Amino acid sequence: MTSTAITQVTFHLNTDDSESFSLPISPEMLFQQLQASLDAPLLVFQLADQTVCIKTDAIVKIEIDPPCSGITGSFLFANSERVTAMTRGNWRQA
Repeated sequence: MTSTAITQVTFHLNTDDSESFSLPISPEMLFQQLQASLDAPLLVFQLADQTVCIKTDAIVKIEIDPPCSGITGSFLFANSERVTAMTRGNWRQA
């Protein structure tokens, strides 16, 4: 029995809205598809009860969970940690 990877992607839009989707593909495959399709005018998600289209020029941030592994390139900042209001004080003391 093979298990299918499930990846959650969240698109944060320039309208301060966000849309999240669960996809039956690996994070790496999703990343490759996003790289190939961000020049397209729309990303289309076919759901059981509707079709959702997101304008690519409205996307300001994309979050992928679980994280992608094996990505390389000059655009990659490896071993990053998100700094939040809760962790900022601890970071300054270190």
